[in-house]
Amino acid sequence: QAVLLAELHSRRPLWPAGEPLTESLERAVGPIREVARGVARVGPGAFGRYVISMSESVSDVLEPLILAREVGFRVLPVPLFETLDDLRHGPEVVRALLALPEYRRVLGADVQEIMLGYSDSNKDAGFLAANWALHEAQRAIARVCREAGVPWRFFHGRGTSIGRG
Repeated sequence: QAVLLAELHSRRPLWPAGEPLTESLERAVGPIREVARGVARVGPGAFGRYVISMSESVSDVLEPLILAREVGFRVLPVPLFETLDDLRHGPEVVRALLALPEYRRVLGADVQEIMLGYSDSNKDAGFLAANWALHEAQRAIARVCREAGVPWRFFHGRGTSIGRG
């Protein structure tokens, strides 16, 4: 996390100008570059939020900010808490994230969106325990956001074709 925060403060690019990207870096940066091109062509309505699957730590949420900065595009990260452990630790992650001035500058006056996953937590704990964990995670994350003075919105990501409608 310290390395990522230092990079957010740095104006130094991650790779030299004009140098080709490695294959792994292209896989990470390429989609963000394409979204930036789409927004430039169509307008800001072409892109919403950046969902970060399997968010287990603050670092998971900071990484896309650095990649987006490299292509000159602002993303608003949405941590996705989807396993039982992620749901239990989600409030701590959100609290730590919202305590970072670097992150708050990126968020600005926007709503902090949090995605809650159902299928992985159901696999981990079963239907009843997973739904209780989802309920408790929502209550705790809402309290964290309220205490930080940040508006929030939950996005419920239900798996399976039935859940997707």
